[in-house]
Amino acid sequence: MRFTKECEYALQIVRALASGEVSRAEDICSRENIPGPFTYKILKKLERAGMLMSRRGRKGGYLISKSLDAVTVYDVVSAIDDNFHVNKYHKDDCQCYRQNPDQPCSIHSELARIHANLVSDLKRVYLFNSNLVSD
Repeated sequence: MRFTKECEYALQIVRALASGEVSRAEDICSRENIPGPFTYKILKKLERAGMLMSRRGRKGGYLISKSLDAVTVYDVVSAIDDNFHVNKYHKDDCQCYRQNPDQPCSIHSELARIHANLVSDLKRVYLFNSNLVSD
């Protein structure tokens, strides 16, 4: 299991906004060394997920809209990657071709367990824990 580059950038962006102050997208790009088009796309996804707010105008930009101590790694990853799964068989619309009552697929079952544990762990890791925010 590997996070996409988009998820990695999203985690950087949220960390960059940890001060609670309004930050312009351009400033986030340069501070975090993230390409502009990627930054705008990610900011919009995080805004749609309710994690960020945007302000227009000369002093506009983006800021965290959730309580800082309530943001988990899972919140960010799931806002960016709605297909976050260990493998394709864990999506709601996909069935393991070997999954049947007479001959259950042990690999499918084990990967489902791993996925559930991973999601549980990601929900327990808060981004604004003092150990994670500082570099």
